[in-house]
Formats: sequence, C-alpha cells, structure tokens
Amino acid sequence: MLVITVPRGWPIDDFDYVADLCLASSARGPSKIKTFCHPARTKKGTWDFSPRTYLDAQKVIVFLPLGMEMHPEFEISADAVLDLEILDDRHVDSLVRQLDAGPFSEEDKAQLRQQDPAC
Repeated sequence: MLVITVPRGWPIDDFDYVADLCLASSARGPSKIKTFCHPARTKKGTWDFSPRTYLDAQKVIVFLPLGMEMHPEFEISADAVLDLEILDDRHVDSLVRQLDAGPFSEEDKAQLRQQDPAC
C-alpha cells in the first residue's frame, strides 16, 4: 500500500480520477490496484468508510491531504508514505515543452505556482 500526501486545499477527487485513468484495467483483465481519497473523520469523530473495502486489493494507493489523520488500519498497512510535490521546476518545464509554450522564466513559474489548483 502506498500513501501519497497531497497539499491541503487541492481538489483531491482529481487525484483519484487521474489515478483511475492511468491505472485503468487493460484488455487483459481488471486492474488489481485500488485508489482511495482519504476523508477526514466525521463530526462525531468516527470514520465514514471501511478500510477493508480497499485493503483486499493487491495494491492500494491512498491520497491523503497533508496533515490529515490517517485511519489506523491504513497506517499499519502502508509500505511507503510519499509527499507529492506539486509543480516543481521539472513539472513546469515538462508541461511547457508538451504545450510548446516556449521557455518560462523563474518569475513565470512562481506566478503559475500561485494559481488556484481548482481552476
């Protein structure tokens, strides 16, 4: 199981959608990977999901907003916890090349990082 922490305020459902798209089942059969966007505890302090629904897969990717509490069953099952770095220079440079938008200055990159990710 892989846990990927993502910045707070980012549209976490987008990560789940992209992961499902990238890991979609092939013509050879269904994917053995499940993705999950980890929610916060409910107002009553309980969890509104069952980890067993996800832990039965061969591989699980959990997206967890940075600083959010992780369900204990996921915590003990995690093989690795990685922080997702959003829009570092490599990402911006790659995107600029793919869009054939010309080189971006450091100022352009800084301004891009300030944009609301939900837009």
